[in-house]
Amino acid sequence: MNLTCKLSTFVLFSLLTSLAAINSSARANDKLNPNGQQRILTVLTQLECNSNKVKEATQVPVIKNNTSQTISSGHVIYWQAYGSGKGSGTKQSITLNQPLAPGQTINTGVNLSGDNNNCKAYY
Repeated sequence: MNLTCKLSTFVLFSLLTSLAAINSSARANDKLNPNGQQRILTVLTQLECNSNKVKEATQVPVIKNNTSQTISSGHVIYWQAYGSGKGSGTKQSITLNQPLAPGQTINTGVNLSGDNNNCKAYY
């Protein structure tokens, strides 16, 4: 090989090595938040949530542990109410002060107006 060919091969190899290093660095940064801290992927488990009618045009969301696992004390359960398929703006959380066994329910204690409320809950 002549000198020009060797130099071209060296430059090409250097460029490819630099691009690989930049790509590797960018992938590592994908796992960092803007503050440079590592992001944690959170997987949420959906729970059964029903609005029980307590009186005319008033419902209270009740959350049921429909999983096969007990949800331990201290876990936070998030829920949101929906009226006629749209978010009603009622969005809250409950911190369990005792374990919630499979099949057990917890009352949110929040009165929702209307008769067509649905809710979603997860932890």
